[in-house]
Amino acid sequence: MCPKTVPGALNVHLVPHTHDDVGWLKNVDEYYYGSRKDITPVGVQYILDSVVPQLYADPDKRFIYVEMAFFFRWWAEQGDAVRHQVREVVRRGQFEFILGGWSMNDEAAAHYNAIVDQMSWGLKKINDTFGRWEQGRGGGIARWKMCALYVVSKFACFFFLQLRRAEGVLADRPVRPLQGAGEPLRADGL
Repeated sequence: MCPKTVPGALNVHLVPHTHDDVGWLKNVDEYYYGSRKDITPVGVQYILDSVVPQLYADPDKRFIYVEMAFFFRWWAEQGDAVRHQVREVVRRGQFEFILGGWSMNDEAAAHYNAIVDQMSWGLKKINDTFGRWEQGRGGGIARWKMCALYVVSKFACFFFLQLRRAEGVLADRPVRPLQGAGEPLRADGL
């Protein structure tokens, strides 16, 4: 659900989103409440506390959310009025759940079994709370499997990994998309 574009012009869409690690530099509580500011000044609950009223008040605004672990922790603390606002902005397509996993798994470190488990749990929570949810509403083998899971999740994707050209790593190799991204998955694809 994008704003109207101007034909013949470069139309840029900026969509605020989250990528809040469910434990990386800080533990889950420290990220959620914003403690340990000496590590990073992140307080995930405040993102939702500020975004939801803004979306509810302005139908032209959009926001995408990734980490269901933080969302449902925040959701459990909300009263009926805020829950009503969230349901309304979700219904209007202003607030979208992207991918829907319990966390944003990192393709370089996660095994696909764990990815499937955490994705299943996050999607179940969304479906139980908001009704049936579908994505897009309103290079080693582990990376290939991650890409395959994204394809099954209806993503068309490129994987650029962690390019460090400034450090000289991959400086003499062309950047290319991971083979198979966005193509139909074979029955034996996973």
